[in-house]
Amino acid sequence: MTRRSHAVRRFCTLVAAVSVAATGCVTVHGESAVIPSVDRTEAAEVLERFTEATNEANTELDAKLTVPVESGPLAAIDQAGIKARAARNPDGNPGFKPLELTDPKFLIPRTSGWPKWFVADADSNRGGGHWLVVFTRPSPDQAWRASYLSVVSERRMPEPVLDDEGYAEAVPASGSDLLVPPGRLGREYADYLQKGPRAGGSPFADGPATSQLRERRGAQQRTRGKVTQYA
Repeated sequence: MTRRSHAVRRFCTLVAAVSVAATGCVTVHGESAVIPSVDRTEAAEVLERFTEATNEANTELDAKLTVPVESGPLAAIDQAGIKARAARNPDGNPGFKPLELTDPKFLIPRTSGWPKWFVADADSNRGGGHWLVVFTRPSPDQAWRASYLSVVSERRMPEPVLDDEGYAEAVPASGSDLLVPPGRLGREYADYLQKGPRAGGSPFADGPATSQLRERRGAQQRTRGKVTQYA
C-alpha cells in the first residue's frame, strides 16, 4: 500500500466517523425494535385534535368531521348518534356545551411493529370520573384515531403499572395470570351479557357493568308494545 492510499483511507474513515457523530444516525428496525409507541408531546396534540373535532362535529351535527380522529367502535357509536340528532336538527346544535378534557395523563407502552396504541386518562367537564380514551395508529402512514372510550369512577380506577421511565407495562393478549386474558375479554364479556354466568362460575364480579346491567336489560327487554334484542 502506498503512503497516499493509506492517507486517503484514514481521511475517509475520519469523515465517516464525524458524519455519524454529527447526524446521530441510528438504524432502527421498526418491526422488531421495542420503543415507546408515541412521545408525550405528540400524545397531547392527538388528544387536543380529538377534542376539537368532537366539539365541531357535535355543534354542526356533521358525522364526517369525526372521521379524521375516530375509528372502530367509538366511531360507529358517535357517528350513529350524530346522524340521528342531525335528522331532527338539520341546522346543527349551536347550544352544544363543548367537551373539555383536562389534566391528562398518558399511558404509553413500549411496543414493536404496528399497530401502535396509547391511552389518555383525563378529567372531563361531563363528570363521572376518568375518561379513558384509547388511541390507535395502524401504520406509519395513518393518523392516530380514538377507537374506544370508557368512563371510570375515581374509586374504581386501577393503578397503572409503570416502568422506571414512566412507560406503561402492557398486559399480553394471552399468557397472563388474569382470570380472562385480554385477547378473550370481549367475547367472554359479550357471552356473559347474553347468556349469564357460565357453568362453574363467572370471572366477572357483580356490579353496574355486569349483574346490574343484565338485570336492567331483563326488565326492559319486553315491555308493552316493544321488544328489545341485544347483539
